[in-house]
Amino acid sequence: MLQRSPFIPVDIASPRLRYRWDEWNVAAAYQPANPELLERLGGLTHRAQVGLTIATAEWIAWRFEGLSDETMPLEYFEAAWAGNVDLAYVEYLDTDDDEWRGPVLGPLNVALTIVIDGLFMADQSSNTAENPCWAHNLASLVLPRIDEFARWHAEVLDRLERHYRAASEEVLFNQRSYAHDPPIARETFSSDLPLVAGSAPELVDGYLRQLNPEANRFLRSPEELQEMGFEGVPYRFVWSPSSGSDAGARQ
Repeated sequence: MLQRSPFIPVDIASPRLRYRWDEWNVAAAYQPANPELLERLGGLTHRAQVGLTIATAEWIAWRFEGLSDETMPLEYFEAAWAGNVDLAYVEYLDTDDDEWRGPVLGPLNVALTIVIDGLFMADQSSNTAENPCWAHNLASLVLPRIDEFARWHAEVLDRLERHYRAASEEVLFNQRSYAHDPPIARETFSSDLPLVAGSAPELVDGYLRQLNPEANRFLRSPEELQEMGFEGVPYRFVWSPSSGSDAGARQ
């Protein structure tokens, strides 16, 4: 299961819920997207958008530590980071809303749904920047305090704008894909860690190598990947932008 990231405060959980959860209008908890934030996030690469969505969802998951013994969200987010390298790694998940109701399970379900949407539904989205915007709105609603989250989000967004801008034609036509999209490591979202040029492939490879598909039901095994026609070595990473998205995510 995914361990707590350095950017998540250890005291973020609280038994006090300062928000109301409306089962009849769940969308109000995360929509609409802030126009200014939407515009800024729209200029990022797809991997950067998805990475920020997953990282923000981690804040939401750890916020409910001690209030729920449900480990599935963190398990899925662990797989989602691999899916942001290559979608073949992660299984698609369709949650049952009836099993995820209430002011704790409800937000966890929405966080899961937003991450899954960001990973798998880019080609059906009118604006892929909505997913990190929605995750930001949900985190701002459920966190017991937002000062640390707001500071982290602002610092990370500045970092992403400096290093992970989408090609202008991709932004213009909103053609979100992983083709020629540079890798982004989970460590990128720890804003207090220096971002070393050229380190992302090695960090991504390290993340994949430490994963255990046998311990995570949402990760496909090497055997399953090979049966699917996965080229190269599963759970290894070598970046090769000149050869396109598939080769760029596989060795």
